[in-house]
Amino acid sequence: MAVQRVEGVTEASFSYDQAEGFVTFDTTMTSVAAIVAELERLTDFSATERGGGADEHMNHEEGSGTER
Repeated sequence: MAVQRVEGVTEASFSYDQAEGFVTFDTTMTSVAAIVAELERLTDFSATERGGGADEHMNHEEGSGTER
């Protein structure tokens, strides 16, 4: 998966059926903007950060984040 090439990304999954991806990354090494930029550079996909939904999941352990 293209986003796993971004330094700091520890896990990534994508559902083509739901057109939705989940990325876990170290916030001290990368950012949502860097992950989105690399995904768009390496693939034909566009990406945006989802936020604020009732099922939104964030993991704020020291140095790590989960974005969807």
